[in-house]
Amino acid sequence: MNEDNKEIAVLDEIGKYFSGKGENSFSKGWERLYRKFNEERINLILKYCSGRRILELGPAHGYVTEKLLSKCDFDITVIEASVYYDSILKTKFGSKIKIIHDLIENVSFEEKFDTIVNSHFLEHFDNRVELLKKLRSWLAKDGRVITIVPNGNSLHRIIGTCLGHLQSPWEINEKEQKIGHKKLYTMQELNTDISSAGLIVFKQGGLMLKPLSNLQIESNWSDELIDAFFKIGDTFANYSAELYAIAK
Repeated sequence: MNEDNKEIAVLDEIGKYFSGKGENSFSKGWERLYRKFNEERINLILKYCSGRRILELGPAHGYVTEKLLSKCDFDITVIEASVYYDSILKTKFGSKIKIIHDLIENVSFEEKFDTIVNSHFLEHFDNRVELLKKLRSWLAKDGRVITIVPNGNSLHRIIGTCLGHLQSPWEINEKEQKIGHKKLYTMQELNTDISSAGLIVFKQGGLMLKPLSNLQIESNWSDELIDAFFKIGDTFANYSAELYAIAK
């Protein structure tokens, strides 16, 4: 098995873990909050999508893709390396979108894109600045990259460190390793990587101020309280659960 096939096999295992049921589910015990995070990410992406030609990286089940198709007349291309997710996307969308089944390292384009959706993708790579440079080369004039990443400085991680559950807020724990995370960002680090790639951030913020674990929130918080903590994510972006940056 060559290196590309080994990497794709790992991505397949991650995909099956995300899609698992019962004990094998990534979101076991916090399904309601998991759905809410997906909804908020989708709303953010729809808000900042510009132009018609859209490139989405690692769409997985295609939740974002589906919303993009339903909202506007977008011309959508996706890059999905996982065989498992590629099959799901082809069944779900058919010829409605262009699906490139390959590792992003192997992909090149002559065409340019108005918006590139880079949601929970960047943290899976070691060569993150080089990846961002590649995205910049694919942008049309006045195009933009929407990036969403996990925040290592999230309030719940700081509290978890104080309680001894983590050695530091930026520790990549066993569950995060299982889903292929290689990096937890701070806002400053995200800005540095984006600017090092020659992109300029013109909007940034955070998704959900999250003081407790997923399971604690799921078990004890009302929908209204969860909504309220999402609403103040931008206000306390440096300590939010996830960071986003819109760059051109």
